[in-house]
Amino acid sequence: TTRTGLKATVNVIRRTYDIGRKVAQNFKANMTILCDDLIPKWNYRVVPQ
Repeated sequence: TTRTGLKATVNVIRRTYDIGRKVAQNFKANMTILCDDLIPKWNYRVVPQ
């Protein structure tokens, strides 16, 4: 907890993920990819259309 009362919760996932992995051809057609403004290459969300 910070001095201003902010509390943060973190969930650590101890797993190795593949890099450069390709997605199915229809994945991008059926999903919306929302990129973060700060670091869009690393921070994004994928939601169904």
